[in-house]
Amino acid sequence: MSNAIIKVFFEIILASVFLAVNVEARAGSEVEHHSSDHKKVNAPAHCEDPSADSEAALKEFRPLAVKGDARAQFELGYMYERGKGVPQDYKESLSWFRKSAEQGNASAQFHLGQRYDIGNGVPQDYSEAASWYRKSAEQGGTLAQIHLGFLYELGQGVRVDVIQAHKWYSLAALSNNMIATQKKKAIEVGMTANEIKEAQALAGEWLVQHK
Repeated sequence: MSNAIIKVFFEIILASVFLAVNVEARAGSEVEHHSSDHKKVNAPAHCEDPSADSEAALKEFRPLAVKGDARAQFELGYMYERGKGVPQDYKESLSWFRKSAEQGNASAQFHLGQRYDIGNGVPQDYSEAASWYRKSAEQGGTLAQIHLGFLYELGQGVRVDVIQAHKWYSLAALSNNMIATQKKKAIEVGMTANEIKEAQALAGEWLVQHK
């Protein structure tokens, strides 16, 4: 089975899992993994749909987003992406995601990374995807950590590095993420004991630095 097929397989599983289970609270939530059709990005995985009341949400978020509020920019970007309360507009959503991501919003960084990963509204660029995933992953974003692991495992946008892949899968697995746990176990099959030990040490160092 090719690496590309393996990646798509796990993407499909990840999407279905997070559609069924809301795993993080709204304040610190990550956005949902993209669907396998590579055309739309699924809704955030937080407990509430930010545009459940689209009219009220738009009135709340737009003024704040214009003033530079990063969270509001992310929410407004999501509304444009999904066509909630506004006409669906991927270009507009991308603009708001970028504004939010550049201010350090982890969810927006992950979402922007997905756009580059799948080439949605921007030219596909794995290096750019890796850059945004890393920013989110460094803030503890579970899904970003998984995706960064994917890129290291497959050598997309970064050089192939199973130690780094294992590190990020291990960190994501600490959130009880099933896919991360499965990927961590799967990649260990082809790793030496020393490689696994080094990856575990790197994960441990990251945890100490991010206490």
